[in-house]
Amino acid sequence: MVKQMSGKSEGLNVILFSPDTVRRDHLSCYGYHRKTTPNLDRLAREGILFMDHVANSGWTLPQYMTMHTGLYPLTHRMTLLKHNPPLSSKIITIAEILKEHGYVTKAFTSSNRYLHPSLGYGRGFDDYFWGLGYNQATKRIINEAIKWLDEYGRQNKFFIFIHDNDTHEPFNPPKPFDDMWGEGYIDRYDGEISHVDYYFGKLLDKLEELGIKENTLVIYTSDHGTEFWEHGFLEKKVNLYNEILHVPLVMSCPSVLPEGRIIHGLIATVDIVPTILDILNIPATYTLQGKSYLPLIKGDSDFQPRSMVFSHTEHNTRLRNVDRPSFEHLSVHTGDYKFIRAKILLPFDERFFEIKMEGGGNWVTRFKALAKRIGMDPSKIRQGTIFRELYDLRNDPKEQRNIIDEKWEIAVELEKRLDLWVEETRKLGNELASAIPKAEKPEETLIRQRLARGQIIPKCPIPIRINVGGDNYIDSAGCKWLADRPYSYGKWGYVTRTYSDVLVVKSKIWNTDDPKIYQSQRFGQSFSYLFDVPNGEYKVVLHFAETIMDFGGIEFFNVYIQDKPVLTSFNIFNEAGGKCRAIKKTFTCKVSDNQLSIYFESLTEPQQEAAKVAGIEVLPMGRNKKFTSTDHPKL
Repeated sequence: MVKQMSGKSEGLNVILFSPDTVRRDHLSCYGYHRKTTPNLDRLAREGILFMDHVANSGWTLPQYMTMHTGLYPLTHRMTLLKHNPPLSSKIITIAEILKEHGYVTKAFTSSNRYLHPSLGYGRGFDDYFWGLGYNQATKRIINEAIKWLDEYGRQNKFFIFIHDNDTHEPFNPPKPFDDMWGEGYIDRYDGEISHVDYYFGKLLDKLEELGIKENTLVIYTSDHGTEFWEHGFLEKKVNLYNEILHVPLVMSCPSVLPEGRIIHGLIATVDIVPTILDILNIPATYTLQGKSYLPLIKGDSDFQPRSMVFSHTEHNTRLRNVDRPSFEHLSVHTGDYKFIRAKILLPFDERFFEIKMEGGGNWVTRFKALAKRIGMDPSKIRQGTIFRELYDLRNDPKEQRNIIDEKWEIAVELEKRLDLWVEETRKLGNELASAIPKAEKPEETLIRQRLARGQIIPKCPIPIRINVGGDNYIDSAGCKWLADRPYSYGKWGYVTRTYSDVLVVKSKIWNTDDPKIYQSQRFGQSFSYLFDVPNGEYKVVLHFAETIMDFGGIEFFNVYIQDKPVLTSFNIFNEAGGKCRAIKKTFTCKVSDNQLSIYFESLTEPQQEAAKVAGIEVLPMGRNKKFTSTDHPKL
């Protein structure tokens, strides 16, 4: 049954719930063959299901900033991986707006680096609880929100933002969701979606229990989707195909919004903030590029929905000392057609990307697959290469047949519209831009300088064995392994550069008498382990096991010891000969500045957390001496 708009919007509560990496075609309310989301289905029945919501970017940072500001990525400029400045002070966020109008503002988020409050997300929030976990953190994140609602939900007019990362790879749902739909890769992804939906249902139940459901605007959406080989690769979010840009949007507020309405017509992520403000009856006196879709919700026959949605993604490489954009993707989506333009901006050097499996996870592979789709010889890819694609979305919704040669006149017209949009959005970005601060030196560099000056006394126990990501452990040989810990001056531990977290599994591990060491690991984009030790020679043993991926050729990373590369384009699955197989690598090094550093650097696409390690041993060699009080000057 569909009901009309009713009630007053003043004083409504708002919950923006956004799990990461959710494809809408894997949600049962959007027609998926599996009943993955019974609680989201409930929300859709009670509210509004938007069938044609399109993301304005293909990865987390720019997309969430658009969701919080109502500005396009090219305008707010939070678009790159390296050295992003904080959001311009001239740009106002949804939390700041609602705070200004008397709302209590809270955020409960995962440990995803691209939602760190220092980037600007924390502005306007009374409390921004970032870092609640990256993997299997759903229960904690939602329970924290429920705990706050229990105590204060009846007393305050509130805005709550909830971000959950469990639907982002690696897909490792807890029981009973781990084999709910099967044991394959896509099955586990669906299990994560169902896992998050289960706890989302508990959040909805709490609103009903507290008697505030009728007066709470609940919005469910996501930043982007993910790929399952549709275009030649897996898990990437840097392109602009439908499996990436088609994300869910469901909202409900029983006191003011209609029930059971399905909305067709293009809507973009940039429209979410204006729509929220319109529902709350807050005048849109702020700089916004989106448009409110409340008239469409009301059924206003005179309202003209969007004719086009524009999207943008750019990335810079993980290579050191390269901070400029490496490539850029742009698209325009009309409902009938999708035009995509990709351009390589920096020199394209395959030396940095060893291809070990066609369709694997690096940029070279991606662009070679793209070249094949447009009929280009992959060997001709160079700096400045431009790829153009056009798809008939009505007849080819999976975008498998590039028809640009057949419909060139349509592509030309859409590219003109795209260029005009780029010009306009960048112009506004220039007006709103703040000065970009200089990047600070990495923390470990500063620490090393202090050590060299004798300002830190090394106290790391040698030999030392670290059960990375795990607890204290006595191995089969009687050796003690210490629990993982963050670095502290003079001792040892991990230092996160861009992002790292812990993954723990219960899988059987082959090729070892000590599976406990390999069932936990630290994974991430870039992180280090630092050991403040006496000068001398050391043996370093690194332990690995691939516990998530069912195949090789996907996740590659480098390892540096004392800033020297010891493993390049390393893939655990390939090296170990399969999943859940223990493997160790042994190296030697010299320490002359009282610090031994081990640096892990992902190579597999910008936001892929591919670097991993399960155990670390640092063992003395030769005639290493113990420190005495005379080894360093007094502090």
